[in-house]
Amino acid sequence: MNHLRPDELVDAVEDALAPDRRTHLAVCEICRAEVSQLAAILGDTRAVGMPEPSPLFWDRLSHRVRAAIAEERPATHGFPQWLQWPVLVPFAGLALLLMMLAWAIPVPTVETAIADDQLTPGAMAAVSEDPSADAAEDTWVAVTHLIGPLDIQTVEAAGLIGAPGAAEQAVLDMTSDEQEELIRLLKQELAGS
Repeated sequence: MNHLRPDELVDAVEDALAPDRRTHLAVCEICRAEVSQLAAILGDTRAVGMPEPSPLFWDRLSHRVRAAIAEERPATHGFPQWLQWPVLVPFAGLALLLMMLAWAIPVPTVETAIADDQLTPGAMAAVSEDPSADAAEDTWVAVTHLIGPLDIQTVEAAGLIGAPGAAEQAVLDMTSDEQEELIRLLKQELAGS
């Protein structure tokens, strides 16, 4: 026999008990005794007159609770706050995402452009002229192939213009052979125009 649970005893006192459980209450002497005892206790508490607290009571209580919370110092043991799970999990997820993107996105090289027949004949000739070209030149060939020729207006619009004096500094940083080649190219360009 399943006796009434505590919440059902309260429902029985308040006449809110389910009909199937009322039949149990009608036949079970133990449950009826508990319900009558609970009803007597409830009647006794209702008979006691409880005065309302002072209107200032809730304000004072609220102030004391706020003061106690403000005085309470956070625990200084353990990890610093920035080194706890709610902070580390998003950063770990971001780092994992960046690593997966770096691994998944292929890096285009001149070799893949040649294999895919994506280089123009002029760019192909520039690559095949100097087989010992370093990676920077290979990258520049691939970039110029992908974006096409650039004019100064496009470069300025993209915000790629260097600081004042950067070109002069670049020329000063060249080796003597590079400076001679620059002079030859400038003369050739001026003679052609």
